[in-house]
Amino acid sequence: MSSLTKASDGPIVNRHYASMAWTRAGFNSRWVHKNVIKMEIEKLKKERDNHINKIFLFGFYIAFIFGIPAAGGVFLGRKLDMMYQTGNKITLLVLVGTFIFSWIFLLAQYNRLNETLKNMNRDIKKMTTPPGEKK
Repeated sequence: MSSLTKASDGPIVNRHYASMAWTRAGFNSRWVHKNVIKMEIEKLKKERDNHINKIFLFGFYIAFIFGIPAAGGVFLGRKLDMMYQTGNKITLLVLVGTFIFSWIFLLAQYNRLNETLKNMNRDIKKMTTPPGEKK
């Protein structure tokens, strides 16, 4: 049984033009259009859930953001320390640089992802708030 023929959708299902309600200009039935809104809300919720999964994987990404530059910094720093006989000063300086670079890169990624989630939550809230109610 189609979702438009359920009794819970309202009296519009008894009308002969119910099947044309989607395309009829100026038609504004709350029973027919609530299904469209529900589908949009579900779509946005699925997108939000996908982004939450991305946040989980972001934890592993963070390990690479800090690990790979640090490993490269240690390798490069040790080579330069041995070449210039400076002890561990160059290694320490390179590691501080890679740490700062990693944090800048991580914060940029976080801000981009956070903005996307804020926009999705705002859209879901707009769609779920009744028209006369304050947001």
